[in-house]
Amino acid sequence: MIVPHPRLNLLVPLCTVVLCPLLSSPIRAATNENTPVPAITIRKSDKSELSEVLQVIKKNYADPAAVSETTLNAAALEGILRKLAPGVQVLDQKEIIAALPRFSALNPHFEIVPEDIAYIYTGNITPSTPGFLETTLASLPVTVRGLVLDLRFSQGTDLKAAAQSASLFVGAGQPLFRVKNLKNEDIQLYSSEKAARHNLDTPLVLVVNRETAGNAEAFVAALKEQRRALIIGVETSGKGAQFSDVALSSGRILRLATHRIVPNNGLQIFPYGLTPDIAVAMTSEEQMKALLKARSGKVQDVVVETVTRKRLNEASLVRNENPAYDQAVENQRKAREKETGPGREPPEKPVRDLVLQRAVDVIKGIQVLNLGTH
Repeated sequence: MIVPHPRLNLLVPLCTVVLCPLLSSPIRAATNENTPVPAITIRKSDKSELSEVLQVIKKNYADPAAVSETTLNAAALEGILRKLAPGVQVLDQKEIIAALPRFSALNPHFEIVPEDIAYIYTGNITPSTPGFLETTLASLPVTVRGLVLDLRFSQGTDLKAAAQSASLFVGAGQPLFRVKNLKNEDIQLYSSEKAARHNLDTPLVLVVNRETAGNAEAFVAALKEQRRALIIGVETSGKGAQFSDVALSSGRILRLATHRIVPNNGLQIFPYGLTPDIAVAMTSEEQMKALLKARSGKVQDVVVETVTRKRLNEASLVRNENPAYDQAVENQRKAREKETGPGREPPEKPVRDLVLQRAVDVIKGIQVLNLGTH
């Protein structure tokens, strides 16, 4: 029998909650796949019905071994882990290693890309991040017309550093995010400590991916809530929570979320992650390859094509399209085909950061719109 760890306040026997993880969805019996299975819904509010169903199953099911105390406890735990994932996990040593981030964030980096757009890669948000950002922002040329802040692969647990970093982009005294406990009570509120720098009256785009996690998600959510930035990429990891590990007698650990990070407006980070304003599909492997390529040369190497293309216009920005970019890629493809002949290897496909390219295009589009209003 699986026994709850004594350090956790799990006083209800698991066998009494075997159906709890499935209460909000139909429960189906295991039958031949060709046999129609009627759906049975157990109402959450009807506790007596839940107990009644369990008792009848235990006393009358055709295969007693399938409804033994041990089997029901195992089924209950499996359902709970599935229902609450990734907030609750039971991990062995191999799974602990597998749960580590697949990629490590690169070191912070700053560069000006063509058309006066500043690019800043934050790396992991640590106590040194606010100082790095403040120094970098203070050094921006007055000609800068947009800022891309890249938080891909950024992870961390230091919420104070995240709040101090976000403070550089919003007004003083603005609520940023809060930490809630198991009772949904606020245990700490983080607010901006200083006013945004005077030279930040420019379009701001945040770039994220599935590896953006923890305090980096809190940072992104704070700026999103303040309507200070556009978010581009894919959904973040959803690990905007504080986790605790409890050692089990089996040698495995129980890892569970004990506190949630919640933006001031109630936007949910945990467990599903933040949804970008503009989605751009690109695998984590492809993104890391592009980032490394940029570090070996310049960021513009992965966002600026060798073929000259037209400036993004208003219509393309509204439709979330870039026909000029698509045409440039097609022209490059045709040029490569001409270079490839019998017995000759096709040239290596150039590394392109499609997510960062879209971020740059959005800022250029905003520049076009701003020029049109003056």
